[in-house]
Amino acid sequence: NIYDQWKELDKKAAKLVNSAIRMILPKVMESSSSMNISSECVKQGMHLISGLRRLKIWAFSFIDSSSKMVDGILRGNINSPGIYEECLNIKVPSKNSEKPMFHGQYCQVNISPPLPPKSRRYKNDEPIEELKNFTGSEVMNLLVKKSGLLYNYPHELGFCVPSGCNTNDLSQIAELASKEVNLMVSVKSCEVKQKPHYSVGAILGIVLLCYMGLLVLSATACEWFLARNDIKNSNSWMRIFLCFSLTTNAKHLFSTKTSNQSLKCLHGIKFLSITLVVMVHSYMYPYFLLHAYQRLFDINEKMKEPMNYMIMNTHVVVDTFSCITGLLVCYITLKTIKMDYKKLNILHFIFYRLWKLAPVYYFVLLVTQPVSLMGSGPYFKDAMNFSVNNCANYWWRNVLFINNFFSYNEICMVHTWYVSIEFQLYLSTLLVLIPLMRSQKVGITINILIVVVSVIYTGTMTYIYDLPAGASLTNIDKDLLDEAYLKTYANPLSHAGAYFIGFLVGYILVVKPDVKIPQKFQILGWFFAVFFAWFTMFYNSIRLYYGEPSDLELAIYGGPARC
Repeated sequence: NIYDQWKELDKKAAKLVNSAIRMILPKVMESSSSMNISSECVKQGMHLISGLRRLKIWAFSFIDSSSKMVDGILRGNINSPGIYEECLNIKVPSKNSEKPMFHGQYCQVNISPPLPPKSRRYKNDEPIEELKNFTGSEVMNLLVKKSGLLYNYPHELGFCVPSGCNTNDLSQIAELASKEVNLMVSVKSCEVKQKPHYSVGAILGIVLLCYMGLLVLSATACEWFLARNDIKNSNSWMRIFLCFSLTTNAKHLFSTKTSNQSLKCLHGIKFLSITLVVMVHSYMYPYFLLHAYQRLFDINEKMKEPMNYMIMNTHVVVDTFSCITGLLVCYITLKTIKMDYKKLNILHFIFYRLWKLAPVYYFVLLVTQPVSLMGSGPYFKDAMNFSVNNCANYWWRNVLFINNFFSYNEICMVHTWYVSIEFQLYLSTLLVLIPLMRSQKVGITINILIVVVSVIYTGTMTYIYDLPAGASLTNIDKDLLDEAYLKTYANPLSHAGAYFIGFLVGYILVVKPDVKIPQKFQILGWFFAVFFAWFTMFYNSIRLYYGEPSDLELAIYGGPARC
């Protein structure tokens, strides 16, 4: 009957487990004797084996929550995280106390085949240099073809081990495993279940969010009450309070009214640029977390299609905002002071930008602190390290608007590099603005000189340091990206060209507001604008058909590409 069949199944399961333990236990004992494993780790490990013999749920939870064979290796799946929550929730009961004997500890382990030191420009879609002539089985030939990916994306497995095993214990075990299987095995990170830690920054962020939420609700309710009872408000403090009303701000936010002197054509440019920036970052952000994805080989091939190359290279659209900012700074400033340098108050000029930028920027900086408390998991931690966790140590760089001068791996809120660059370029405006109001010839000469220096600097850095001139999807080495980030991408001098071209256009609009461009020059201008825009977007896809460009070609492209 069914009952007897289940009893027999239970006996066979116990027999199978005991046979497996008898098979591997001598090897485990032999290996542990040659390592300096802590007594606590050995003790808990033996207790775990005892629990497995007796088919205890807590013991099998260690096995159940650990990763097994990685599915889809031939399609590029490099991860098998196991069951994170199940591991951390394991509590091994103690005979003499209500307190658990030990807990589950979740560890991420990286595994990769032997790799030589990486070359400067290895490719993800090609075998590494030492394996180009490799011939073997079909499976191994496929893996060799994609071996370049392993520098950045080793196989990542999740294992559940007793909490008494420290990092040194696990490193020794990983080293032994490396010798046994001829693979490179390393422990990436380990963690046990802990209560959430509320840092000072997190507490301040939560308090500030609650305070702002209460302020907005109160102001909205107050405005609704005044409007309903037809009460006119003349108190200045009350008007300041009502500035936080959701109703008032929504009206201003969604209003399409503009002043007669506004440059309406910029609205369309801003809309298109914002759309492209959002799209490219929607593509790029997951690309930094590809180790969490399946079918990595397919993704890598898909990204090499010309249209995807164009989308990835759309990051240069950021310089459209640099150009617009330079234009508006010049246009508004010169309109305000009416071209009279005596009316230019430098302190007011600087404070005006800080007043517009700093309050919201610092608010966002503070409220990001509690974000790391809003989730958990092995990949959540990677995402937080990439975006938020650096803020605990490096927030002051953002406060001083200098975070773009430090390593990409240390930046707080990745996207804020642009905020710092914009502020730095805004300050540098004075180098042109003051001479320009004294002498048009001198000011324009300095402006053009800065643009030329910007182009030469970017091209020279690209050539000397062999940097990618755009978003190269065949090479995404993190060290190379960090170097390119510091020397070109997040360097204000690389963006100064676009900024001061905009500045020059703003000056022309002020001194010659009624200038008329002949139709033939308009057609010619639009032709060159569209041509160079598409060339900039699609340049990286040229290598798909004509091979890799030379270092000189990359430098010639990379120099003026941002202008």
